[in-house]
This record gives sequence, structure tokens and C-alpha cells, in this order.
Amino acid sequence: MNAQKSPFSDTTIIISSAIMVAWLISHYINGMMANLFLFWYIILPALVFHVLSLFSTIRAAINNFKNARIKLASHAAVLLLLSGIIMAGSDLFKPGRILTATNNDDHYYDTLILREDGTAEMYGTSLIGTTDTYYGNFRIKGNLIIFTKKPVEVDRYFPDVIYWDKKQNKLFTQQNSDGAFITKAGFMNYFDIR
Repeated sequence: MNAQKSPFSDTTIIISSAIMVAWLISHYINGMMANLFLFWYIILPALVFHVLSLFSTIRAAINNFKNARIKLASHAAVLLLLSGIIMAGSDLFKPGRILTATNNDDHYYDTLILREDGTAEMYGTSLIGTTDTYYGNFRIKGNLIIFTKKPVEVDRYFPDVIYWDKKQNKLFTQQNSDGAFITKAGFMNYFDIR
């Protein structure tokens, strides 16, 4: 009697691994969630196949490591890329945070991070999971945060100076006609400090 051939051949595992790698890299292009919604008919079967083939690969490696090397290398490539993306997005290799503040409207969720070395990061996440990242520089003078380079793409929507209200635990971005900061929370005029 012939043994039934496993659907998890080297070729199919390499193809599913390539799809997983492409999907993980899309995190930096237009968002993994956006691509999942757009290409669900490709990504979901490949994801399920890849997870199931991982168990088959482990079993094959236990039985005969030499014959499972290609499968192991394919899965390792995906795991290494995933680990790299997680580490790149973490604070592991970055200076400490002074503060993290968020602002959300009906389309975006913005996160402003100020770091001890004077760098600023702005992460804008949309409803469909796309993320834009911008970098800038700042200095603090009293309760004012002064940006020498704004962490935004279109700087006309983001001021050069914002007010740090420590009592309300907010960063206010708008000034009245006299130049005083408006410290009453309104639509899109503040960041909540976390």
C-alpha cells in the first residue's frame, strides 16, 4: 500500500512562506490589515496553510531533519521577518520616552512620541490599518514644546509650538488671536497624554 503524500511539499511551503513574507512587508507599504481586506482570498488560505504546515514541518524535522531543511528554512524566514518587524516597532533600540500623547478624529488615530534625545515621532493610523510614520525634533522650554522639525508630512496642519498642560494631562495645539493657547479641549485641538 502506498503512503499518502502530504500536501505540505517543499514547493507549497515555499509559496505560502513567500505570501506570508509579502504580507508582512506590506506593513510598511499600505498596511497589513488593508491588504488582508483587499486580498483575503489569497492571504487567509495561505495563512491557514502556513500555520498547519508549521506543525507538519516540526513533525518532519523530528523524524528526519535532513529532509526537512527547506521547510524549516522557509518557516524560519517568516519568523525572522516577523521578529524583525516587532523589534523595529518596539522601543528596544530607541531612546527613552518623555511622553506619549494621542489624538483621534473620525479618520485617523495619531500618536506623538517625544524622546529623551530630542527626537519626535508621529504615527498616524487610519481606520483600515494603514500607518504613516514621520520624524522630527523638538526642545522643551517651560510648558512649551517647540518643534525645530515638525514630525508631520504637511506642516501647515501642525503648529511649531504646542502647550503642555500638566494639570489636564494634555498637549494643546491651537492659539487664539492674542497668541495664548486655548486650553479647553475641543475638536482636534489637543493630544491626550498617556
